[in-house]
Amino acid sequence: MSLLNVLLLICLVLVVVSGRIIWKKIRKSAQYRKRMLKDTKVVPAVVSPTDEQRETSRVDDVDAFEPQLFDDIAALFFEQEVQIVNPAKALQIQENVLKKMPAKTVTHIRNMDLNEWSVYWSFYDQSLEYYVGRYGIFSTHVDRFGQEHKQEFTRSE
Repeated sequence: MSLLNVLLLICLVLVVVSGRIIWKKIRKSAQYRKRMLKDTKVVPAVVSPTDEQRETSRVDDVDAFEPQLFDDIAALFFEQEVQIVNPAKALQIQENVLKKMPAKTVTHIRNMDLNEWSVYWSFYDQSLEYYVGRYGIFSTHVDRFGQEHKQEFTRSE
């Protein structure tokens, strides 16, 4: 009978400890959500599973100003109305924009058939793409709210 009491005591201790850990994680994530909603000043009426998945994909060390910075740099890029078609200058375009972006911005250059190419920058759910094709130059930006902004310069051949 004594062995059974010891096993029940061990199970009880495990349940209490795991319950406390889960409670701490729930409280910590609620504080994080509250802080993020306060920083972005967006209060969703209902949180859908896709919003929760996006929330958990964000890293805790992203500063509140970084998504805004990415959007501001993309807006400046659109204002400059870049119309470079030479693929040799793709690296220069990439570096000029990347040095202004948040540190965790990921970028790459794609070379495609028919002398088409693009430079792509992304920061979590945000993106900016500069695409040069046979029909013109196209820039697309998805901002921190998920809205898409486009700019195009078509070629007359």
